[in-house]
Amino acid sequence: MAAHYFLIAAYTWLLIINFENWGTFSFTLEDWWQKDGSLGQKRSILYSIVCWGLPLLVTGVSFGLDLTCRNTLFPTPGYGNVNCFVEQGAQGYYVHYIIAILFGLSFIFGALTLKVQIAYRQDTSYMRVTKRQRL
Repeated sequence: MAAHYFLIAAYTWLLIINFENWGTFSFTLEDWWQKDGSLGQKRSILYSIVCWGLPLLVTGVSFGLDLTCRNTLFPTPGYGNVNCFVEQGAQGYYVHYIIAILFGLSFIFGALTLKVQIAYRQDTSYMRVTKRQRL
C-alpha cells in the first residue's frame, strides 16, 4: 500500500512542478507568483497539502474499498493478496487511470509553459536583431 501511495505522490509532485513552471513563466498570474516571503510560504504549504493529501485520499479510498467490497463484482485493489501492490486486474482503476490523469494534466501545463516561452522568444527576437545591427 505504501508503494501505491508514493507512486501517486510522485506523479502529483510532477503535476505541481509543471503548474509552478507555467505560473513562473506566465505573465497573467503575476500576483499569485510573487516571490516575496509569506506568499511563497503559503504556496509551498498549499502544494504540500495537495501533493501529500491527494495520494492519501486515493489510497484511503482504495483501502476502504478493499476492506468493504471484497466479495462483490466491483474490482478491489486486493492489497497483499498476491504481492504488496495492487492486484494485476485492478491496476487500471487504482493506478493507471489516476496516473494517466495526473500525467495528462502535467503535459498540458508543460505545453502551456512551452507556448509562453516561444511567445516570449518571438516577442524579443526584434530586440536581438536590432542589437546585432548596432554592433
